[in-house]
Amino acid sequence: MIGNRRALLTLLLVAMALFACNDAFAQKPGSAPPSQPPQQPSQNMQIPATKDSGSNQTVQQAPPSKQENKAIKAFRDTPDGDADKKIQLGEEFINTYPQSRYRPEVVNWLARAYLIKVQVDKLQSEGDKEMALAPSNPILLAVLGSNLSRAVSSSTPNMEKYLDSAEAYCKKSLEVMATAKRPDGLSESKFTEAKNQTSSVAYSGLGTVAFRRQKYTDAISDLDQAVKLGGDSDPVNYYLLGKANEAATNYDQALAAYTKCAAIPGGMQSACQSSIGDVKAHGAVLPK
Repeated sequence: MIGNRRALLTLLLVAMALFACNDAFAQKPGSAPPSQPPQQPSQNMQIPATKDSGSNQTVQQAPPSKQENKAIKAFRDTPDGDADKKIQLGEEFINTYPQSRYRPEVVNWLARAYLIKVQVDKLQSEGDKEMALAPSNPILLAVLGSNLSRAVSSSTPNMEKYLDSAEAYCKKSLEVMATAKRPDGLSESKFTEAKNQTSSVAYSGLGTVAFRRQKYTDAISDLDQAVKLGGDSDPVNYYLLGKANEAATNYDQALAAYTKCAAIPGGMQSACQSSIGDVKAHGAVLPK
């Protein structure tokens, strides 16, 4: 029963990242991406024995207490529609049980909620907490960094501060991933898949940071990596890849990215279809 519940939670966490799209954004290069969470990696990368590169120790998770189990049950039983209450319970849980085995589940949900509510301060706060832990969880660092990079816009006060943080979280995720060890009972292929998915989310965050800073060559490189490593079902990656290529006057590559974005069902389709017309006006054709 416990194994089935964990499998279901994993599927729900991955699936919920594919929804909640905001269409209200500018269409020009350099504009803010929509508030859509990046596709989340598999929870198989929640590895208690992962050694943080800045520490010679690993932290073993203690069995949950009755109070901890009661707290996570209250969080899980609160419907997503009661977001404010669930956020309150999630924040209380993380503050009370920072090393809990349930931490990734709670932080993943909070990260999505903070992005949708555009609560950049809370995204950064969770990221700072994760950076302070040893070992750090590469999934959470990647998700928090990518969500933070998508939450900011040119109108966000102290935008550069948040972009610096998002970049640091994503880079730290990739650094920690380099020392991640395969858990017992997880096949090499599944472990590699989980590592690639996590790296994809981290590169997506780095690409979004570069895009917001109008460093289009860097954005193209990072977003290409994100797509290659598993982010090819995230339309925002293709949208930003299109915008970065368009800004760099790589119109054929921009058309290819927009075409792939427009083929993914969801709220991004109309924006990408409109952008297809823009680059075709520059004579763009699909690369052969």
